[in-house]
Amino acid sequence: MGTHCYIGVENKNDKTVCYVYIQYDGYFSHIIPLLRKHYMDRANVEGLIACGDMQSLRLPNEWIVSENEPSTFGDRYIFEMEARRNIEYFYLFNKDDKWECQSSEMISIDELSC
Repeated sequence: MGTHCYIGVENKNDKTVCYVYIQYDGYFSHIIPLLRKHYMDRANVEGLIACGDMQSLRLPNEWIVSENEPSTFGDRYIFEMEARRNIEYFYLFNKDDKWECQSSEMISIDELSC
């Protein structure tokens, strides 16, 4: 059984969120170090999202763009509500180019000691 998560990016021009589903290893201690090392700029995050759903988080040199499109919500708050209902963890690269993470509540990745 895997630890599922969503990884999303909030559009700077509106409130939409594009996101992908990750099937395995979505917990903080695995994902956050990888986000901090490889996904601290918008271009890399958008490249990851373009890959579509994946079994585990891919590093930039492992990107394979699949035929399935990333999912989209028209509003970040709807994304958060749906994610809380459906998934253990989710990670959102927000309009300010900062990561927010959630298991029970949204927090900044800067506040976590992973």
